[in-house]
Amino acid sequence: MILLLALSHTAAYVLFGVTALVVGAGAGILISSTVMRNTLTKKSVQLLEEAKEKAEVIKKDKILQAKEKFLQMKADYEKETNERKREIQKLESRVQQQQHQADKARMAFQNASLIDADSHLKEESLYNYALATYESKAPFGETIKAFDRFINEYPNSTHLNSIYELMANVFLTDKNYLGAIQAIDNIKNPTQKLLQAKEQALFNLGIEAFKKRRYNDAIDYFAQSIQLYNSKSFSSQAYLWLGETYYILENMPAARENIIKFISTSQGKTAEQLQKAYYLLGYTYFTAKDYNNATIYFDTFTSINGADKSPVYDDVLNRLGDSYFNKREFAQARKTYNKVSPSSKVADYAQYQSAFILGLQKQYAAKIELLNTLITKYPHSDYNDDAMYEIGRTYVLQDKHSEAIDAYKKLQKAHSQSRLTRKASLEI
Repeated sequence: MILLLALSHTAAYVLFGVTALVVGAGAGILISSTVMRNTLTKKSVQLLEEAKEKAEVIKKDKILQAKEKFLQMKADYEKETNERKREIQKLESRVQQQQHQADKARMAFQNASLIDADSHLKEESLYNYALATYESKAPFGETIKAFDRFINEYPNSTHLNSIYELMANVFLTDKNYLGAIQAIDNIKNPTQKLLQAKEQALFNLGIEAFKKRRYNDAIDYFAQSIQLYNSKSFSSQAYLWLGETYYILENMPAARENIIKFISTSQGKTAEQLQKAYYLLGYTYFTAKDYNNATIYFDTFTSINGADKSPVYDDVLNRLGDSYFNKREFAQARKTYNKVSPSSKVADYAQYQSAFILGLQKQYAAKIELLNTLITKYPHSDYNDDAMYEIGRTYVLQDKHSEAIDAYKKLQKAHSQSRLTRKASLEI
């Protein structure tokens, strides 16, 4: 018993010792862990601070490098700019010197032409004076005056053609087309280049006359320009403008002839020029009631690139529709009228014609509906009274007399002064 009790006490001591050892070890680990964590935290803070310092140094270096690069670029730019300025100043100085020398030479030639000396020497001096005046870009009047003096004093000079050619250039530059033509006409055996210049001058005079509505003068200038036309000419527009002038004067055969010539020439043409050509051609046939040809040319207009952007596109569609209508091709006519933009100024006419065709096809309900839409959508249309009258007539054709009378009364109220109102009053 005593032995068991002693063993029990011994075991207790051992258990207590083990427990103490375990607790001590645990505490040691805990303390060690805490110390290590504190050490790591301090190390992290130190590393972070070092990183910040390095980043700040790098940042300052980058800013410094960028600043140095900017200053270098600025210095290079200023250097290049200054060099360019010096080159420009040198060039200006050289030009001024040349101009000064040219002015001195011009004055020397002028003085030589005035002294009582050898006739040939005086002629050459005056010729060189005229050339120097032209090349110095002297005022228009001074240059022409120099040319005129030479022409008057030496009418048989071998330099005369050269003087007239230069004079023509001066007139053309100043847009004095009559003066240019006169100068060219004085040249014996003018070059092809001069003849083209004359052709251009005549064409420009024609445009000026056309814009001022001096149509007979325009015809004369365009016709003279065409006389000088050939395959090497700058353009064949004179034919187009001449055709348009004849069209305005209602000479349709002459208009047609010249516009067709314009289309057939080899020179390049813009889409806008072709649009005008086919538009005018279509009208020359349309006014002559040649609806087959009118259809061809109006339809060709619609196929030209950019035609749908033209301000006359919807007008062409209406005339094309009218041409089909007069050929009694009603389905094609209505299809064409329906292509007209609803926002167009001529949309009311297209809608009225479309409704009229529905009536011819005995689609009376659809016709009345479309005419009512026209009346509502275009209350100020010139076809408003026509639409109201047609509604009444359509009811009459269906023996709907009550509805017809109501339609006619609406017409009387809305358009008391219309000729159709008087006509409707007789039918009530």
